[in-house]
Amino acid sequence: MPELLTRLLGREHAPTIAGLVTADLREAGGSKVEAFPALSNAWRNQASAQPPIIIHFGGETLGCSLSDGYAMTLDPSARSRFLQMLREAPSQAAAEMRSATGLNASFAYLASSGNLPVSSICAHHAVGLAQPGELSPSARKALLRNLESSLFLGVRGEKGADFLEKSGLPVHRMPCVVTALPWLCGDDIAARGPLVDLRERFPKGWIAVQISAYRKKLYAPTARALGDFARTRGLGVVFFAAGTATGHDDPSSMERLALSLPEGTGHFLRSRHIWDLAGVVTGAEMFCGTSLHGRILAMAAGIPRLSLAARFAKIHSYCQLWEHPDLPVEVSPEALPRLLPLLEGQDRALLRRHARWLAQRYLNAFTLMAKVCGLPTATLPSPLTTSHPLAPRG
Repeated sequence: MPELLTRLLGREHAPTIAGLVTADLREAGGSKVEAFPALSNAWRNQASAQPPIIIHFGGETLGCSLSDGYAMTLDPSARSRFLQMLREAPSQAAAEMRSATGLNASFAYLASSGNLPVSSICAHHAVGLAQPGELSPSARKALLRNLESSLFLGVRGEKGADFLEKSGLPVHRMPCVVTALPWLCGDDIAARGPLVDLRERFPKGWIAVQISAYRKKLYAPTARALGDFARTRGLGVVFFAAGTATGHDDPSSMERLALSLPEGTGHFLRSRHIWDLAGVVTGAEMFCGTSLHGRILAMAAGIPRLSLAARFAKIHSYCQLWEHPDLPVEVSPEALPRLLPLLEGQDRALLRRHARWLAQRYLNAFTLMAKVCGLPTATLPSPLTTSHPLAPRG
């Protein structure tokens, strides 16, 4: 998402990328990330400098608590220790979070007037809040008070948009920036070595598959159903880990699933480079997984997609706004043998038209946000007047 935002603004206006902690993700195609509290302290100490423009972009980040966000930055053993401390000694856990992140707040990712220079501009770019009902009354009040100062409130999911709108905030329904990925980065993805290798390995194409670590009961029945379907059509089944932060996907499990399929059918994408992870979906014949961003990529590529039965509120909330009504949202492994042939028969031209419409909706919202906030924008082609860059194979 930071790279896509950079291309939308233009390289000469590349933003500084901030997060909960400092990290350098450039080796995997990501960004150098600065810890936001340190940046905000530096800004406040530069009184004469022009106040920054803060673009809060999501992810399911609006309601993420500081404890949940901090736990995801830890390795598994440190995370277990911290969660135990949170249960048994909450004040000690709070002190650790403050020391590690520099924050003393309820939320992990919300920039508030308390940690920004006066006159700062703050905009919210396709952020998510799929379960507003789970917020405590005090957290809900703090969130709404924080968002009142937003110059542009772009929300990606139906439940969050409805909640914030009913609370009196002006909301813009805005799909994820990843919907514009083919137009912004299609050439970068297609030329990647691992994708070239996949096309040689599976000349008739492949099904991209991802299952999060905490849905292990889906593993075996899903692999069997996909393996049987793929084998009869000469397709491959390519497993990948969408995200490996603590509590997300387990690469070793994905690799074992690939090895469990008949020889020549299964494959595990070992690369952690973001372009390869994007390409395994956008270059596939179809996508099946528990990742919302996996589905968003499939929507952008105009390929058939199914969300495996994870019961994630964020998937349903997003699909309520942006998915084509002809496609099912979520299926159980037991239903896969029946649904996969139906999915295969989907009208690809219709799905490509839907992808263009989604990308145009995103770019329209981004253009409005840029205008409201005084942001520069690069010259970009309109998806509605150009062909889809990820052309279907003959």
